[in-house]
Amino acid sequence: MNSRDSLCHLFDIDLSLLDENLIDSDWENFLSDKREEMNICYKNRMHIIDDMPKRVTIEGRYGQLESFYTYDDQYGFNHVYFEKEKKFLSIFLKLCAYSTVLVESGILYANPFHFPDEFLNRPFLSKTKSMFSRGEIVEIDDLEVLRCLFILGLRYYGAPCLYLKDIKVILWAGSDCAIVYVRDQEQVDFVRTICTTEGLYLR
Repeated sequence: MNSRDSLCHLFDIDLSLLDENLIDSDWENFLSDKREEMNICYKNRMHIIDDMPKRVTIEGRYGQLESFYTYDDQYGFNHVYFEKEKKFLSIFLKLCAYSTVLVESGILYANPFHFPDEFLNRPFLSKTKSMFSRGEIVEIDDLEVLRCLFILGLRYYGAPCLYLKDIKVILWAGSDCAIVYVRDQEQVDFVRTICTTEGLYLR
């Protein structure tokens, strides 16, 4: 059984069902680019971690409220974004504390010169690229590496996909929110408790 098959078995995912619902992706990547397909096939197990308690439906309103990371921050708004980022990071790392963590990421093919300056002089880049040169999905137990991958994902530099094996949770760390697949219903309350503690919502 290869790594994809074993993950499908562990997380109760039917690849043939996903294959029938492929939208704009193929199988070059495993699940890192399959959030929409997962939402179609497993809607009852898919959740969003967000700073809004429910989806904002009034056109243009969400964009006025949301804080986004900007590279040059010419208007001085990043401090608002960093407060939100800190909450997301705390949730991600707390979830990782309860499980073996497998990560799928496109970091191997990313151009590091597009990264924020704070990453350019860190050993993170060489360490991470060395890890992912061994395979598409790798086990990572270094919380600093995970933290850096999360930050890059939240700031639009490639969202990592995490497979939290022990709690049966898949996490896509994206730009303005995080998408979560929870296999077992009893773990939903666990994830929600962590989110609520940090002032965010699981919906």
